[in-house]
Amino acid sequence: MANHKIVGVSCWKKRPDFAAMKEAGIEWVRLYVPFPFKDEAMSQLSERYVRERKNILNFSENGFNILCITPLFGQLQSYQDPDFLEQFFRAYEYDRPIGKPEEIHFYTNIPAWAGDYKSENFYKTMIDACAFIGRDLMGKVRMYQISGEMDCKRFTGPMTIDQVVRFINSSALGIKQGDPDAMVGINTTALVEWGPTGERNENAYSFYRTMYTRANLVDFDYAGMDGFMGTFHRGKPTDWYRWIDEVYEITKKPILINEWGYSSLGAFDPASWPKEAFPPGYNPICETQSWPNSFAGVHSQESQASYLSICLKIFADHPRVIGSIMYDWQDDLFCYCKKAFCPHECGWGLVDRLGRSKKAYFAFKEAVREFYG
Repeated sequence: MANHKIVGVSCWKKRPDFAAMKEAGIEWVRLYVPFPFKDEAMSQLSERYVRERKNILNFSENGFNILCITPLFGQLQSYQDPDFLEQFFRAYEYDRPIGKPEEIHFYTNIPAWAGDYKSENFYKTMIDACAFIGRDLMGKVRMYQISGEMDCKRFTGPMTIDQVVRFINSSALGIKQGDPDAMVGINTTALVEWGPTGERNENAYSFYRTMYTRANLVDFDYAGMDGFMGTFHRGKPTDWYRWIDEVYEITKKPILINEWGYSSLGAFDPASWPKEAFPPGYNPICETQSWPNSFAGVHSQESQASYLSICLKIFADHPRVIGSIMYDWQDDLFCYCKKAFCPHECGWGLVDRLGRSKKAYFAFKEAVREFYG
């Protein structure tokens, strides 16, 4: 039965094959729009904004609908070879803290002249910058994900919950000022903690309850959700039914699955996960090349293909879901840990690192044809 909803993929830092994407039924892409200005007068565009804007316009001109992630506040990351990280992730544009290589730092994506995140000027700057983005990309970008996974300390850094809420609201207000017709929403990491335990992620629930109330400064258009059952998170694809219902009951908003997928790389070894708490710089998936969770007991091209088919049917069938953005179009060349073929980042694509179709591509294409028309 035809069920026309958003069918999209994240396509960050890739050179996609537009024809192959359209052949698979992909109509939407999720991209990133960075902070636009490099000077305090907001008269000069940053090189990164110009580069990503060109990418956005390229997708638009080739017939794709676009959801953009607004500028991220920052990210917790080890200070290891920033040139490598810059090359592959185009991140950490402004903040270059000094420290020993093994230390962990929070890198900000907002220039220092915007002011400290405790200052009034910081939030005014975010409104003005996002208003510019909305105006500049009007007619090209139809939806925005306001920042990303701000229920997670990795992305909020030193901010308090009140400051996080203000950052998100400021960004959303700016987008709406620039383009009143653009749809805005937020996403959280998942409803369970990462790792093999599957403990309830109270931060995510609290975040939805805080941001989707009548008292909040912004009335968001949709509620976004992320989830990776069988990899980062314990569970199975059918858990989406319960998760979607729970978020809808809190938000009363249409649900968009902002980020989901399954890695075709890595061993399945629950014993590889540390039994004791580990430091921020240690990632057990990168270190052991193993996942603590799996679908059908394995990570392979075959299991990835089956997983995607099941999830696409769930999203097609669920009446509260307006669509989904699968992660990812193409396998990454390297993980942020610098390893090629590391399961943490390198096995999520519909096509491999050379652009060749994986089994997931054909399963995705068939599922879209069958369930979405």
